[in-house]
Amino acid sequence: MPTITKVVVVDAQLSKIYSYVSKPSNLLQIWPGLIEMSSEKLLPNGGYSFRWMYKMFGIYLKGKGEGVDIVPNLRLTSMNTGSINSLITWTFRSNNLKTTITLTANYQVPSPILDRFTENIIIKMGEKEAELILYHLRIIFEGR
Repeated sequence: MPTITKVVVVDAQLSKIYSYVSKPSNLLQIWPGLIEMSSEKLLPNGGYSFRWMYKMFGIYLKGKGEGVDIVPNLRLTSMNTGSINSLITWTFRSNNLKTTITLTANYQVPSPILDRFTENIIIKMGEKEAELILYHLRIIFEGR
């Protein structure tokens, strides 16, 4: 299962960033390729269940997600199943008014639709996308 990890420091209060990222529908504003979030429901553990639609290489992929490991203002992990299975983990660390955010994506693309070469392309695309997600998040909170 390929893993992508990217980190950014945002000049904003941790609790505000966590509140924003924890609500799946907000991810539409920062996540390239993510085109729809629906059926969002708050779970007893503080996470959400939701349905998603994602566009990759002109192909529409669908699935559902669920918050599985939630520690407010520290860690947020969602398990996604469907066209692509993944485990997405956000971790947050505060240093005064700055917040360090780490985004880790562990994913598995069904093997019938890819070979080793295609997998490498998808990994490179995922790395670039993770950088963009964190860049967009920084722009929202820093206004730059």
